[in-house]
Amino acid sequence: MALFSKNDVADINEAVKVKEFSPYIGESGIYDITIEAVVVSRNDNKARSLNFLYDYNSNKGILWGLKLDNNDGKANFERNIFIRLATILGVDLLKVDEVAVATDRDPYFTYKKNAEAAKQLVAPEIKVLQDFEGAKVKVRVRREFSKYNGQIKKKFTIQDFYTTEGVHASEILDKSIPEGTQLAKDEKYAHQDKIDKSLTKEEVEAFLNGSKAPATTPSTDKPNLPF
Repeated sequence: MALFSKNDVADINEAVKVKEFSPYIGESGIYDITIEAVVVSRNDNKARSLNFLYDYNSNKGILWGLKLDNNDGKANFERNIFIRLATILGVDLLKVDEVAVATDRDPYFTYKKNAEAAKQLVAPEIKVLQDFEGAKVKVRVRREFSKYNGQIKKKFTIQDFYTTEGVHASEILDKSIPEGTQLAKDEKYAHQDKIDKSLTKEEVEAFLNGSKAPATTPSTDKPNLPF
């Protein structure tokens, strides 16, 4: 019996296509980035979140809103992601201070420009965590789709960090775990998007077909900026 039927190999043109490399973070996946700035944001309830200005293949973008606190002041589960980042970089979080910087200085000017492109008001001075600037890491991001007031929204959320060699924080703290174990597990699912139950795959595909233009700010949601 033949291994394939005629239907199995009907679309040869589609099968042999090579996916074009994108210099932007535009899909769920694991990317090698350089962190250029980590900006601290606070909402009206004083809950903190972090916005990451990054460089990926000489293109700058922002990953918005890694939450440290809930509105009630308790730790948000995303805080653990930031702790894992500090672990792989050897940063002592107890010694990390927020530093006020002027947004007319690079790379903070780039952050200001990107934020204002997303229709946010940014103060002349922002608070940043300079201990992370220039760090090269792998970041796992997930593309998420939701619907609000009848409109489809897209955003990217940080799921995890690894060293450039693919070592996870858990493997640094527990030497019995072989390096690269967690990355190998995550790579199997890293391409998967999160789609809200209110949406169908067809709706998401139609939305993407109408919004393929690359953007340096990979989110259509408003970042949680207090400025």
